[in-house]
Amino acid sequence: MVDKRKSPTSDSEASDSGSDDDLEATPSGPGPLKKARIDGPLNGHRQQDLDQVDDSSDEDEDADGEYVHAPTRELSDLQSEISAAVEEDRRQVRETNRTRRGAGQNVGSGASGIIKRIYLENFMCHERLSFDFGENMNFVIGNNGSGKSAVLTAVTIVLGGRTSSTGRGSGMNDLIRSGAHKAVIRIVLKNTGRNPYRADVWGDEITIERVLAREGASSWRIRSALSGERSKPLSTKKETVTAMTDHFDIQVDNPMTILTQDMSRAFLGSSDAHKKYELFLKGTSLQKLINDYNALDQKTRQIDANLGRQKDGLKDLLQASEKWKKLLEQMQSVQAQEELIEELHRDRAWAHVRDKAKEHAEKSEASEKARAEFELAQKRFDDFAGSTADADALIEETTKAHREFQESNGSVAEDLRKVIENYKQAKTTEGTQRRAIADLSTSLVAKERSITELEQSRDAEIQRTGHAGFAEKQQELRNSKTDFETKLTTVQKQLPSHDQKILDAKAAYDTAQSALRKCKGDKSQLEEFASRAQAQLAAAQREQSGAGQARINRYGQRLQAVYAEIDRARWEGGKPIGPLGLYVKVKAGEEQYIKVIESALGNNLVAWAVRTASDRTQLMNIFKNCIDHQQTVFETGKNDRRAFPPILTHVGELFDFSHGDQRHLHKTLLSVLEIEDEHVVRLLVNAATIEKLFVSPTRKQADEAARQMGTMQTTFLTGDMFRVNSTGGGGQSSAPLNNWAGSSMLSTDLKAEIEARAAAVQDALSQVQEVDVELQKLEADRHGRAEAVAKVEREMQQLRNWQREYRAKIQQIDQQLSAEEPVSVSTFTDEIERIRQARALEDEQYLSLNEQLQLTLAHAEELKIQRDQLKTRRDNFAQQLNELAKAVGVARTQKDDLLKGQKNLASVRTKKAEVAAAKAQELQAVEVALEEWTRKARLYCPQERNPTESIERLKMRIAAAEKTRDKGNANFKYPLEVVTVNFSEAAGKYAQAKSIVREATAAVQRLNSTVNDRKRDWTALRADVTMRTRDGFSDYLQVRGFSGNLIIDHTHSTLDMKVDTDLSTQSKHSKEKDTRSLSGGETSFTTLCLILAIWYNVKSPLRCLDEFDVYMDAENRKLAMSLLVRVATGVDVSAGKQLSNGGDVVGKHGDERQYILISPQEMSGAKLPPTVKVLRMPDPERGQTRLTTTST
Repeated sequence: MVDKRKSPTSDSEASDSGSDDDLEATPSGPGPLKKARIDGPLNGHRQQDLDQVDDSSDEDEDADGEYVHAPTRELSDLQSEISAAVEEDRRQVRETNRTRRGAGQNVGSGASGIIKRIYLENFMCHERLSFDFGENMNFVIGNNGSGKSAVLTAVTIVLGGRTSSTGRGSGMNDLIRSGAHKAVIRIVLKNTGRNPYRADVWGDEITIERVLAREGASSWRIRSALSGERSKPLSTKKETVTAMTDHFDIQVDNPMTILTQDMSRAFLGSSDAHKKYELFLKGTSLQKLINDYNALDQKTRQIDANLGRQKDGLKDLLQASEKWKKLLEQMQSVQAQEELIEELHRDRAWAHVRDKAKEHAEKSEASEKARAEFELAQKRFDDFAGSTADADALIEETTKAHREFQESNGSVAEDLRKVIENYKQAKTTEGTQRRAIADLSTSLVAKERSITELEQSRDAEIQRTGHAGFAEKQQELRNSKTDFETKLTTVQKQLPSHDQKILDAKAAYDTAQSALRKCKGDKSQLEEFASRAQAQLAAAQREQSGAGQARINRYGQRLQAVYAEIDRARWEGGKPIGPLGLYVKVKAGEEQYIKVIESALGNNLVAWAVRTASDRTQLMNIFKNCIDHQQTVFETGKNDRRAFPPILTHVGELFDFSHGDQRHLHKTLLSVLEIEDEHVVRLLVNAATIEKLFVSPTRKQADEAARQMGTMQTTFLTGDMFRVNSTGGGGQSSAPLNNWAGSSMLSTDLKAEIEARAAAVQDALSQVQEVDVELQKLEADRHGRAEAVAKVEREMQQLRNWQREYRAKIQQIDQQLSAEEPVSVSTFTDEIERIRQARALEDEQYLSLNEQLQLTLAHAEELKIQRDQLKTRRDNFAQQLNELAKAVGVARTQKDDLLKGQKNLASVRTKKAEVAAAKAQELQAVEVALEEWTRKARLYCPQERNPTESIERLKMRIAAAEKTRDKGNANFKYPLEVVTVNFSEAAGKYAQAKSIVREATAAVQRLNSTVNDRKRDWTALRADVTMRTRDGFSDYLQVRGFSGNLIIDHTHSTLDMKVDTDLSTQSKHSKEKDTRSLSGGETSFTTLCLILAIWYNVKSPLRCLDEFDVYMDAENRKLAMSLLVRVATGVDVSAGKQLSNGGDVVGKHGDERQYILISPQEMSGAKLPPTVKVLRMPDPERGQTRLTTTST
């Protein structure tokens, strides 16, 4: 069967939103109202909040600024009425929630709150009666007069019900057994299952005992299962019982919870539609709710009327308050003048002290200033004295360095002079040799011409004398001679070129030798660089692993030896600072400038600093010793293991450089650095002007920033490694910067640094390998050049051998020619021979001069190279010597300035001492006067004051205040105390009344709103309950085979039942009958169906019905009992089976409620399931009795 009675609000929503635990406590008694939240989900969706004034806040202020102290009687009554109305509204919320939850809701298997046992003593007709109830369905049967109905009456009374609702008397005395002084009712409620009541306190069972006394008030004793029946009760208050019944949803006064005998008979036998409707409203709690709402509405209207009267009374309270306020202000004004006069006199007394204290402060400041100036003059004098000693040491040091440098390099000029002189001589010799060669060449040409002419003359003489055969022989010899002369000439022509070849080959060999030597030097430097890069890589790796000494390893190797020597030494100006880079970091976010900072400041970051010249010398010696003996290697950015870092000298003064600080114009080097030591800041300011060097990410941005600065001369260092200079007149120049050659001193990314160093090591090793390959090539080239020189020299030797051979042949032929020729011919021959010998000698001279010329040229070239090298050394020497000389001059100038300054400071120190003494005497005199004035002021006003006005101004104010006081004192009739009290009372009443009226007005408005909401929701709830009751009524009639309709007219407050008893045929003419047309049994069955339908909408776990079958015949009684058992247990006794639909209206839901049904009829023939208990009441006896139980 489809359930048509489901509420618009789900079970979970009604249970969660309507829980009593959501209700906050409402304050009782008079006083400001607390904020009270009223949760009333009457239709499952609405929450109404009724906010009152929170008593945790301070008292409200009214318009005059006064505070509430005590309300009037009428306003207190108004507050009480509103509090009562709010509490009533909260109670209505609980009732509504209970009604809403009861509609079709199941309590749960074995629900808590059902009655397990009952005990009656001297109650009505029972002297003693005790029996147990079943958890599901109970039939109490017995003859008339056996006291069955007394059981339900006892349940009503012990659970706090009214006597009048039982129909058994008008008071408690009527319920006490005749002849007894008191009656006792005790029931035991189950407190297990779903939703037990405070199980940790009350346990599994709760025993409620009520004692009715003829004399005196009745009492309760509530005990828990944990404490036992004989133990001291946990509570004796009716409120505890009420809380329990509210928790269990047992509605004691609801007629449908305990339908007593009289009411049952009236209901079953009544045909009055109005009474049925009234019972319907009462049974479903709708009547109680609407009555409560109407009463609350009426109460709200009464409060609103009372509130109007209170608003009218506010005007009188305000006028009284204003009257006393005005008088009080006038009197307070005069009183204030008296107090003002006294205050002004006190201020005047301490004003003298103030003026004298001010004078004392001025004198003290002047004295302290004079003393400080004297101490400063003394300190400066002492500093100048120490600086003079430092200047003497510096002069000595620089003079010594100048002398030693001059001595060690003085021979350069003499060597240069000698080389130049030798070079000049070589050039002179070269010219002489060239002229001699030219002369010999001319002579050889002339001699060759003479020989030709003589030979022609000799040939003519031979022809003349007729020696033809001789002539032919002579001609053969001469031809042979000519051949040898040609060969000799050819050889002699080749000799100069071979000389040049020898010179070229030797020059090429020298070039190859120089390249080889340079390559070896490059290899040595690369190996040194690789070694240094490997050391830097190892230091970075140790720093990353924590094995090294942090950043110190970036500045060299084995520097611990240097620090140890520094710790052991004694220093005039304190221990040296260094390396300076240890105190410098790049700010977060400025890492883009690390490379350019290291490039610009590298030499300064590796530098050390001392304060005196002697400390500088000592530190330099420590550096040298550590390099020599400890193998310390400093990081200087140079590829020199013996180089040590620069040493700066400073006086340790933290001077003010703000006048030159340009950070306000643009970001500078100083802007992007974090420097831990202020001395290091000054050192870098002096050495590198870090406060003036601007930085910019790129060269383009630097150019733009320089243009924006106008005519200002600027220098920018850019993140992309450029130096950008601006002259301020529009001219700009930029130059690239070299990377710092050493380890990165400022990098914070060790991983990247290690990767970079590893790459540098790998690159250096690769270059070494490349240089090794190049070195092998150069070695081979030098070897080839040497072989070329040897080859050319061998060729030259061969030519010289040919030259000697050819000359010997020519000489031999000449001898043959001279031996055979005639005298006339021999004259020519001798002359020819003489010329030839002269020519041969000149040839020898020519060749010798050529060789000498080549040697002279080579020597001149070497001298030229030596001259250029010595010139460079001379220029460097002159420059360095000039710098040392300047240093000596600067040191001497500084000393002269120091001596002059020391002399001036001696005079200033004397004057400052005199001024300080005079100021101290003046201060002492003022101190004595200040103590006297202070003593007098304390006699008049012990508490020290700090007046701000002058003494003259205070005198004028005193006179004016005295005049005002005297004028006002004659106009007042009441003392100030009386006026103050009256004003306080009047203002307090007004403020209190105003606050209460304001709060009450808001509360009444909210009450009106919530009453209207409640009534609207009540109408919806009534419709919901009506629908459920009507559907349930129809379903229950179908069990009997009837059909019916429940006609509920809310407008006329009537409830009628229409029943069709004939469903055997499907006649279209069957019609419903009024209950008056039914038989008595049918009417009783129909009315029982109505009761069950109403029960379905009641949440209470308890169902009590007295004499339900009083008007039924046997058949209807059987059907009625079958219906009741089916509803209570879910068992259809007629079919003998358990119904599967436990949630059906007609099906089982009784195991979630307890049924107690009273009948005078027997039950012996009924078939009942095991969960149904039949309790038989013995025949009427007036002795101790225990009920006989029959369970079927």
